Amino acid sequence: MKKAILLFIVPHMLWIKTTAQVKTIEQEAPKQHAVYGADYVKAGFCGGDSLLHSYIKANLKYPDSAIANGIQGRVVIQFLIDENGWLSHFKVVKGIGGYCDEEAMSVIKSMPPWEPALYKNHATRAVQLLPVAFRLE
Repeated sequence: MKKAILLFIVPHMLWIKTTAQVKTIEQEAPKQHAVYGADYVKAGFCGGDSLLHSYIKANLKYPDSAIANGIQGRVVIQFLIDENGWLSHFKVVKGIGGYCDEEAMSVIKSMPPWEPALYKNHATRAVQLLPVAFRLE
């Protein structure tokens, strides 16, 4: 009888202990991984958002195949900005096809360096998402 009780109690005690450990780790995780706050300044295009929009407008060519097929929408490109402001690791997160994805990627890859993100007044890497709009007029 004692063996039967022990076989029932011991696994439940282990389950309670591991459940308590998981909750402790989950509760501590947000404190360890908090990156944003008052000490963080986002990366930005040199000259601000208005110059960014001007740069894209001046360099973006609407692909002929997209015009012919009536394709329009937003292409979202993700990229990394390093500590020196250089752009790399480009990826299409949301595409619309018709060679618009490739055109948006080409324009973003041709951009000059950005002002890097700052964390506690030190330049740091940052991931940026940038939507590029294609609209037929």
